[in-house]
Amino acid sequence: MITVYDDEGTELALKVFENDEDNDTLDSGTLRELSILRLLRGSNGHKGLVPMIDIQERGHSSGGDCISMAMPRYKLGDLQHLLDGGAFPKGPKGRKARVKIAHELLSAVAYLNDNNVMHRDIKADNVMLTDDLHAVLIDFSLAKIMDGVHAILPPGSTHTGEVGTATYAAPEVVAQQPYGTKSDAWSAGVVLLEMLNGHTLAAEKDATAFKLIEAAKINLPNKPFANLIRKLLEVDPVKRMSCREALGLEVFSKAGFAVPDIRTIDYNLCLPEAEDDEGHEENSGSSSSGGSGGSGGSGGERKRDRKGNGKPKLSSIELSKQSRIKKAIRKYCDELNVTNANIEKAAFMYAMDVSKIVDVDVGSSILLDCVVIAEKFFDTVERDLNDLEEDEEDEFPSFQNWNVEAYRENEGTIFMVMDYCLYLRGRYIEDDGSGKGGKKKKKKANKQ
Repeated sequence: MITVYDDEGTELALKVFENDEDNDTLDSGTLRELSILRLLRGSNGHKGLVPMIDIQERGHSSGGDCISMAMPRYKLGDLQHLLDGGAFPKGPKGRKARVKIAHELLSAVAYLNDNNVMHRDIKADNVMLTDDLHAVLIDFSLAKIMDGVHAILPPGSTHTGEVGTATYAAPEVVAQQPYGTKSDAWSAGVVLLEMLNGHTLAAEKDATAFKLIEAAKINLPNKPFANLIRKLLEVDPVKRMSCREALGLEVFSKAGFAVPDIRTIDYNLCLPEAEDDEGHEENSGSSSSGGSGGSGGSGGERKRDRKGNGKPKLSSIELSKQSRIKKAIRKYCDELNVTNANIEKAAFMYAMDVSKIVDVDVGSSILLDCVVIAEKFFDTVERDLNDLEEDEEDEFPSFQNWNVEAYRENEGTIFMVMDYCLYLRGRYIEDDGSGKGGKKKKKKANKQ
């Protein structure tokens, strides 16, 4: 973190995102963290979730982009350092602080889970503390929307694999079984256990962490805060309390903390406007960079529709061009053996928005790049871009002249034009694009 100041002299923290170490492109975690935080801006925010204040791009020595995010600076630091440094309050003051922090953390996670968002990396060093000991959850690099129209994965898919930090990983995650939002409840329970113990648990392996937690559970007293921890650390996720259920326990009501109301994220407020393939603007929410403006492509002036409602109608030349682009994207996705239909939809959406500032057509490198970044964002396993560039077996004929260096430059442009949020929006969510299965693709390590 770097300390910076805004125009009014307010002290902020600047989080600099490291590029992918293998190819120096934007890391998939960066794309997902910034996209999620863009959804949580304004009235969609929560006091227990870190707000994104600004995004900055700087040129990288390799020629690509290095992205950073301005956020509030929490001078007390994170909960881990407060606990292990012996600075957490003691006695009655400490007991009150534990209950308050627990309520705030569970409220923040409940808000995410209520909206089908899993954080997937809740731990003590991702809980920042304000000067008056209010908890704020940070680091959304592993967060995903896991259900609904904005889900990363297609309907029927499950989230499996190793994610997060060993000490805080739920048993079902460790076992590589399908898991849901109650895995976040387990992680929060471990944080509360550490607060009760006065120090964090030291475990680098899953098995070691589970043994430490089970041993600590046995020694828990029969008191309200300890009973809260037991309910969150139930091994069976079916029996485990969710964060919202836990907020209704006596430990909070006796301390005067109410169960927060359920709030729904309003995507129309946080996603930039996008044009559909009829030239109509979809969302009436806030404007943003690259989210509205001139038409894409060429073909002369757009005509108004016959009903006279002011919506521009695309010319036959523009419609023909968009049809070509759609077919090309489908072909590219087939070559890449894409199976998630969201990738094809997203690539077309990116292409339409990018076409407002640069020419995008079949065969252009930036159209290929729209497919590559969509796959990076939506797929559960990240492709090795170096293999795609080399393609010694000629598996991807359309990508014959594609190279990482050009992609590195275009990737930042696409991300900026989409207002740093790569989720589907407007009519693109309902589009019928579909990916086709096929041979396995050459992938990097699993980064679900």
